[in-house]
Amino acid sequence: MYQLRTEGNSFRQRGPMLAMLLVMAAGYVLLSDLMGGTLFAAQARDSYTLQTWNWLQGRMYIENGESYTWLELAIYQDTYYVSFPPIPSVLLIPWVILFGMDVPSNLVCGLYGLISAALAYEIMLTRGREEKPPPFGHCLRCGAAICCG
Repeated sequence: MYQLRTEGNSFRQRGPMLAMLLVMAAGYVLLSDLMGGTLFAAQARDSYTLQTWNWLQGRMYIENGESYTWLELAIYQDTYYVSFPPIPSVLLIPWVILFGMDVPSNLVCGLYGLISAALAYEIMLTRGREEKPPPFGHCLRCGAAICCG
């Protein structure tokens, strides 16, 4: 039976994770800036925000879908639908409630990436065979690899 370790939750174990998250966040901000973007702007090509907005309005289809010619929408019986799996739209529900159609998509993606990396670190730490955390350099390389895709 697996038991969650509660002892040893020290900075020695969490320090590398914090360093990894800082490297990832810095890299994400740097790449966003170098590409001329901003973390707080809404994206016109965000079909998931559009899908979530329509869900919250009580529609499974995209209202006025013909006016979104730049999006890849599926047409069924003259009604437009987002043709991709809906999981990102589910994750955007609280953001669309807060921001409406002006969700800062780049910021949301970055935050979900940081959360995913932190959870992956915790899994490695708690399920690993060794009692010590992954090496500091390994965490930095993981953070850079996740950030850069």
